[in-house]
Amino acid sequence: RRVREAVYQRRVRDSIIQSLSSHKKLDRDRGIDALSRHLKTSPGDDNESPLLTLLKGKVEFNDSEYSINSEEPIPWEQLHGALLALSVYIDCCNETCSPEFYTTVTNSGQQFLTHDETRVRAAAGQLLGTLAKYRGTSVYLSCKSDLLSGINVCLERHEEADNKIKEKLNGHSPESVFHDTAGWGNLETNMKALECIITNTGAEFDECIDCELLDLVFASLCHTNRFVRETVHGVLCTGLHTPT
Repeated sequence: RRVREAVYQRRVRDSIIQSLSSHKKLDRDRGIDALSRHLKTSPGDDNESPLLTLLKGKVEFNDSEYSINSEEPIPWEQLHGALLALSVYIDCCNETCSPEFYTTVTNSGQQFLTHDETRVRAAAGQLLGTLAKYRGTSVYLSCKSDLLSGINVCLERHEEADNKIKEKLNGHSPESVFHDTAGWGNLETNMKALECIITNTGAEFDECIDCELLDLVFASLCHTNRFVRETVHGVLCTGLHTPT
């Protein structure tokens, strides 16, 4: 009976991992739903469960099955599925997650805020928000430097990018124009990550509000890209305000 149960659990795990790694968004969404149901009925009792080890291997690159090199980068779909799955895992099994696990996953979320694929960056921001729900402002403080510097760099290239776009619109391909606006996507997703963290820490975040943060947020309100401006308004609507 134990053997049959072990075989069944392995099949469920493999099916979930396969869905999360799919190139199709619908399959990845189904994988997330299946993972949520699986964890609710069979919650992990430690931080080294086979399923969690596979998920961590995808984002840490230390699992031989998912290791990468410069010649063969890991497909972004696998990263996207793994980051979303880790958010679900933390929501379902936060009581059994060790401090070391939280540190590892926080580093992974922070690392992929600069990924080329927008959906990976968004999933990384969502993961940081989920971590903040259970770890508080320590998550923000651990990634504050990279998060805010990433926003600041994108703002600094704002005016320069505007000028280049005007030049390249005269007879150049859309791809060459996009190359100079790509940094705006990082700005938007970094702001989204900040919004997720603030939302999930609530009033506790008031202690983290300083002039550096406020200056960046207000400067972003004037950005050319409307999606960036909308995201910044979302940050303000979370309750971000100057502490009294």
